[in-house]
Amino acid sequence: MNIVTRASLGQDVLKSLPVCLPPTDEQNRIAQYLEAGIGQLNLTEKKMTTQIERLREYRQALITAAVTGQLDIGEAA
Repeated sequence: MNIVTRASLGQDVLKSLPVCLPPTDEQNRIAQYLEAGIGQLNLTEKKMTTQIERLREYRQALITAAVTGQLDIGEAA
């Protein structure tokens, strides 16, 4: 680290602070939990991307149907 955001926290002070680490087995459990969560997020992202693409296709089909007269969009109100 070369830059600090607070003048009172210089590199020397930061280097002297102790860093607490959980035991290796706990670190592994945390990593597995995070990886499972990331997997769920990736799956959700994939599903949402598919749904967005379908909505775009439906939108385009609706516009095409309206422009070609296949869909009556007369007075809806």
